[in-house]
Amino acid sequence: MGIDISQNQVQLWLMRDKTVCDPYLLAKYRNYLTPQEKRKGEKFYFAKDRKQYLLTRSLVRSVLSLYEPGVAPEDWRFRTNRYGKPFINNKNLLKDLYFNLSHTDGMIVVAVSGRDGVGVDIEYSLRKADINIARRYFSADEFSSLISLPPERQLCRFFELWTLKEAYIKGIGKGLHMPLDSFSVLFNEDRTFRFRDEDGDGGESWCFWTWQPEENYVLSLACYMAAVHEKMDLIVHEVVPDVYEKELFRSHLTAALIGK
Repeated sequence: MGIDISQNQVQLWLMRDKTVCDPYLLAKYRNYLTPQEKRKGEKFYFAKDRKQYLLTRSLVRSVLSLYEPGVAPEDWRFRTNRYGKPFINNKNLLKDLYFNLSHTDGMIVVAVSGRDGVGVDIEYSLRKADINIARRYFSADEFSSLISLPPERQLCRFFELWTLKEAYIKGIGKGLHMPLDSFSVLFNEDRTFRFRDEDGDGGESWCFWTWQPEENYVLSLACYMAAVHEKMDLIVHEVVPDVYEKELFRSHLTAALIGK
């Protein structure tokens, strides 16, 4: 029957791509990809980017097969909405499955939920970043709050805000077609945060969560909630497909907006 997942649950699957070097395993993963995916992967100029593309696509396929063992990794098919968000296109599945993915230098993450409306983003916080671009991409309130922090805290907060906003626009399915400055995520002193957009949505229908899976990485999750006081279960795994799987922890997201 595979792994169970309900509408009020999100499971995150993390893979550190630099630890996957076995030629046999990489060849096996390549067999999971469609001809179109293989051609796309071959277009990347740098070998590290070709490898990460291969691992990202094979991770999605392998993880989904954990929930639906009757579908082999190579048999998954996908479609996208008008904004490019991917969805499963297989028929007659035993479960409702929705996913989102993100990758950065050294790490890949796939989020799986039993309900539509999940977005995830991960960033490597040591990559070159000029927080002044927040003036262009963030709301005025976000930028003002960011630069009011002590200089040594600004870069970390920049990546927290960036990943939270990316996770949200991916969760609603619009991606960068929704301007990042059209809504605000504002941190409170206790590290919870408030949400506000130009349409007056106070964020009651969404749950946000941010976390550092290890030093210099920031991961954020946004998931749709059917009710304001609904409890969302979160399970985080570390995995190398076909090699090992380890559950890192479980948690409950019980408020509309939660920071960690």
